[in-house]
Amino acid sequence: MHHLRHTLMRVFAGAALLAVSTSASAQVSRDRVLIDDALERHIVDNIRFEADAVAFERDGMAERLPLDGSVVAVVEPSERAPRPRDSWVELADGQRLVGAPLILGSSQIADLTQATEDVGLVWSTPLLGSVRVPLESLRRVVLREGVASAAHDELFDVLVLNNGDQMRGLLERLWPDIVLDVDGQLRTFELSTVSSITLANVETEQSGSRVWLSDGSVIGVESIETTDDGIRIEPARPLALPGRVQALVTIDEVLAVAFESGGVRPLADLGMPSWQSLSAWAFPPSSDDPEQVLLGAARIELVGPIDASWQLPEGVRRVALRARLRDDCRTWGDCKVSLMVGDRPAATARLHGGSPDTAFKIDLQADLSGQPLSIRIEEGRNGAIQDRVMIEGFVLLSNNSSQ
Repeated sequence: MHHLRHTLMRVFAGAALLAVSTSASAQVSRDRVLIDDALERHIVDNIRFEADAVAFERDGMAERLPLDGSVVAVVEPSERAPRPRDSWVELADGQRLVGAPLILGSSQIADLTQATEDVGLVWSTPLLGSVRVPLESLRRVVLREGVASAAHDELFDVLVLNNGDQMRGLLERLWPDIVLDVDGQLRTFELSTVSSITLANVETEQSGSRVWLSDGSVIGVESIETTDDGIRIEPARPLALPGRVQALVTIDEVLAVAFESGGVRPLADLGMPSWQSLSAWAFPPSSDDPEQVLLGAARIELVGPIDASWQLPEGVRRVALRARLRDDCRTWGDCKVSLMVGDRPAATARLHGGSPDTAFKIDLQADLSGQPLSIRIEEGRNGAIQDRVMIEGFVLLSNNSSQ
């Protein structure tokens, strides 16, 4: 293990330097939106991440909030997530790293091979430098855009070649070249000949704090802290930075942070709801692409009259949602929005042109954890015409609950 650590430090020292930012003056941040556990949004600036708190200025006054569950997230005001381009990897727990496979010389590859047989994938990223990802943690590797990736196969890893052909088997090695066991025969492919790889690894639950970066990466972090020279990020397992513990980025490269202590999961992360039409005017629920929204907090459109429901995870302590009439539906839109958890009514509001949006905050007793959350849209004074309601928000887990 000592030999491996020494080898990795020597091999990746140059790549690590690429991740270092240049000046402390770049750490003065433009506006950010701080989201509290009631889903209230507060415009703040000069954000500083501390070990157990978030410091910021609001209306010229310095404030500091501990990470005790009351701060859910910090997000860039547009809330638009950059689209990954060219090549990226996706992990089984939803993390994403934009970049490319690290290219090494033959002698460096030999050093790594001698040090360990389980190199996994070493991925070079624009902001974090070199990142090592274990093979068993990967869900998909996109090496070049333009050729559709294969669907997930529970039994086999699937390579899509540049010409669109697919090869199924079991991956023996992914880097610095690809070795695939196909019916007992080992076949080797150069990375340059493969467009994407979809692995059979099953999805896993996300945990810990999560950071959205300006290059399109989304990573789990063990810690994020502002220092004089930038924002220091320590990725959480299974990611590792060869030869170092932390990466250094600027505040402008950090677009959003969802804090582990906030226990935040976007409603959209629970999937599309099951639904029941209450009239011929209803349509199936639809959603923005969560990949294109920071925090994954995509809006879900309910076209009423309709009853939609989601199964809440275990350990939910609060549901915080916003409901609003779609912008182009405020002339005739008029509807009643009702929330229910399990078989218990929770909240009701009427939406119309004069009052087009509302917020709901529901604290859940322990016996309602894991129960369905239902949203019912019923027609109002103008009938069902234009009763199109946008739903966005979060469910918040208790601090000791798995996400």
